[in-house]
Amino acid sequence: MKNHARAVCLALMLVTVSLAGCFGGDEDEPNDGNETPADALDDWQVHFASAASDLPECIENRIGWLYYVSADQNFQGCTSSGWEVIDVTGPPGADGADGADGQDGQDGQDGTNGTNGVDGQNGADGTDGTDGISTLINAVNSTSCLNGGTTFEIGSDDNADGVLSVTEVKVTVDMCNGAEGPAGADGADG
Repeated sequence: MKNHARAVCLALMLVTVSLAGCFGGDEDEPNDGNETPADALDDWQVHFASAASDLPECIENRIGWLYYVSADQNFQGCTSSGWEVIDVTGPPGADGADGADGQDGQDGQDGTNGTNGVDGQNGADGTDGTDGISTLINAVNSTSCLNGGTTFEIGSDDNADGVLSVTEVKVTVDMCNGAEGPAGADGADG
């Protein structure tokens, strides 16, 4: 937008300059040959084109014509080598000095403390579980071993009386003694 305003301002200045010869002179004054007739400045008008494709053909009798091209926001002039963009912007200016620091703002309001969370309630005690069933082992002298041994009766104490009854025995294991070996040889006389 800034370049657009410059371009319009330049166009108005060029139109004003080109019309300067048309105003303020006395037509009755004789032309001494040092002045340019007003009709010779007619070709220096600034024309308008919406886009570069709208520019007329740049031919010999249009050399010097100046067009403002709206779509490109630039000026183009008809020269002997065709239409050329005319840069009307000067070099960028130097950066301005830094401004003074502004005043410090007011301190913000203190934050509020958060509220403590509510303690959870203790849950109700669970119901007691059923008593487990103990596994008992009775060790008795074996009646089925030929050389003697031990019978182990293993089972669950289903009625929880601490005694393994005959109906509670699930497994019976006999650990039998081995047969007596032959007598050893007599030792030497002392």
